[in-house]
Formats: sequence, C-alpha cells, structure tokens
Amino acid sequence: STNTFNGFEGVTSFVGGAWQMNVPQVAWTTNHNYILYSQARHIPNGTIEPTPQSATFVVDDTPPSGVMLTPDSRLFLNSLPTLSGTGSDASPGILTSVIFRVARAEDGSKFWNWQTSTFTALSGAATDLSPTLNGGIWSYTTTYFQINTGTGTWENGRSYVVHQIMTDKAGNSLDNAHPSFMFDIVFPTA
Repeated sequence: STNTFNGFEGVTSFVGGAWQMNVPQVAWTTNHNYILYSQARHIPNGTIEPTPQSATFVVDDTPPSGVMLTPDSRLFLNSLPTLSGTGSDASPGILTSVIFRVARAEDGSKFWNWQTSTFTALSGAATDLSPTLNGGIWSYTTTYFQINTGTGTWENGRSYVVHQIMTDKAGNSLDNAHPSFMFDIVFPTA
C-alpha cells in the first residue's frame, strides 16, 4: 500500500551542524519504499524553501531466503560434484550476494579453501565459494568436487556441512546450513 503524509514534522535536535529527527522503529513498515522530504522554514519572516529536498530509501529488516538443492537430504553421499541452491529476497529488497562454504563437520573451523585446495581456517574470499546464477539456480563446482575417489575435496569417512550464505542490499544475511553428510565410497562387504 502507498500512504501519503502531508505536512511536515519539526526536527527533534540540532547536533554538530546537522538537524536530526528521531523516528521510532515501530513507525517503519518492513520491506517498504520510503521518500523522505526535508524543507527549510524560517519562522520569523515566514519564508519556506520552495522545493523540498528528498531522499528515497527502503526499510528492509528481513533476511533473504533460499533452498539448498545439492547436497540433497541424504546422510551418506559417494559423489557431490556441484553445490547448488536458490536464493531470493522479499520485494523491494534486493539479493546482492550468494556464497557457499564447506566445513568439516568434525571441526567446524576448517573450510574448503579454493586457493590452496585444502581445508583451512576461514579465509575470506579464499573460503567463500562464489557460485554462478543460471535459470534461478546458484551453483558452484570445482574439479576437486568432481573427484569421487576420496583424493579430492571429499575424503572417505569424513563428514561435511555445506553453508549457503545469502545477503541482501540492506546487509541482512541468512546462513542456510545443510545438515552434515558423510562421504562414503567404500562398498559394503558380505
């Protein structure tokens, strides 16, 4: 809905050369566009600034949402060549970033580092796996994910947690952590 408010409210303070007006958080509707007008008025002589200054902004305090597609819900996997998922933000919010991270389940402080091709401490861009977007699906792969002999990223008998982290323009983020799975390439014996 669009509400128009006519008239102006006075500022509440003048601090450090800037006029300020405090608006309580409950006055803002989440996921909503706003236009704020500022107009100077000189009370003693009755003059008013002819064209008010304006600023347009969005109040968005809702994190993005998404669904992880791969890995799927199985607890044991013998192949995981690609990480994938969906991501979106409620309008008028804007999804600005989707990254994946892969952590070892037994030691959540070790993440797949694409620069060193091993698990290391969280290292910013080196452990942020930047996916591509195609047809509404975010996906990431590397040749190390495609090795399913236990000598690539996925080691036999180890458990992993995949994180899909989505961030919107307002800075809200959601870490969609997949339940852990174990990589198992050993055939059962009779």
